[in-house]
Amino acid sequence: MKEYQIFKTKDAVPGPGSRHAVEVVAGRNPSLGVQHYRIPNVSGVHEIDINLGEGARLEMVIEQATSAEVESLSRVRVKAGSDSALKLTVILDGGAKSAFEIDTSVEGRGARIELRGLLNAKARQQFSIRADAVHSVSDTYSDLQVWCAARDESRTVFNGRIHILQSAPRTEAFQKNRNLMLSKHATVDSFPKLLIENDEVKCAHGSSTSSLEPEQTYYLQARGIDPETAEAMMLKGFLRQPLEWISDVSIRHEIESRLGVLEEEWS
Repeated sequence: MKEYQIFKTKDAVPGPGSRHAVEVVAGRNPSLGVQHYRIPNVSGVHEIDINLGEGARLEMVIEQATSAEVESLSRVRVKAGSDSALKLTVILDGGAKSAFEIDTSVEGRGARIELRGLLNAKARQQFSIRADAVHSVSDTYSDLQVWCAARDESRTVFNGRIHILQSAPRTEAFQKNRNLMLSKHATVDSFPKLLIENDEVKCAHGSSTSSLEPEQTYYLQARGIDPETAEAMMLKGFLRQPLEWISDVSIRHEIESRLGVLEEEWS
C-alpha cells in the first residue's frame, strides 16, 4: 500500500447533482502533518474514502464553510486496518442545508478511531450528522463526540450508532452528543444508539441538551461583564471545545478565526 496519497477522482461542477470525490490512502506509519480538507463551495454530493493500512496514523480536519445558498451531502467512508489510528474533526458552519454521513468499519485488531464534530447552526440553517461505527474484530476502540449549537430558527440532528459484532470482544466504544439551544425557535434532535452482540465490551453513550445557564451569566456579570458579552463568551467556550484537540495550531487558529472564537477576541 502507498505511504500516503490523496486522489481527486472526480471534480465537482456547478449544478444540481454534481459530485466531488476524494480518496485518502494511508499506508504503514506514514509521516505527515494534519490534513485540512474543505468541502467544495457547490451544491451536490461530496464523497471521501479514508483507507488506513496496518499501523497507519492519520489526523484530518474536514470543514464545511460554504456560501449561504449551498445544499450539500457529504459521505465519508473509513476502513481501519490493524493498529491504525484516525483522529478526525468535522465542522459544519456554512450553507443552507448540510448533511454529513460517516460510516466507519473497524476491521483490524488494535485499530483506534476518534471523531470530534461541531455543528454551528444559525438563521434557518439545517445541519445533520449521522455516524455509524462497526467493530468486527477484537481489541478495537472508537470515540465519537459531537457538539451542536442551534440559534435563531435553525435545526441540528445527531444520529449516532455503535455496532459491535459477536466477533469483537474487548472492544471499547463511546459516543456523546452535547446540544446548546440558543433560541426558543431552534430545534435539536439527538439519537444515540448502541447495538452490542458481545458481552465482553466497554461501551457508553449519552446526550445532553441545555441553554445558557442564568447562574453562569450572573457569575460573569458580578465580575463587571455585561450580559451580551457574557453570553458571547459562553457560546465561544462551547464552540471551542471540539476544536481544542486539533494538534496543528495554525489550522486550529484559522478555523477559530473563521468561526469568531479566537481566544484573543474575548478581551
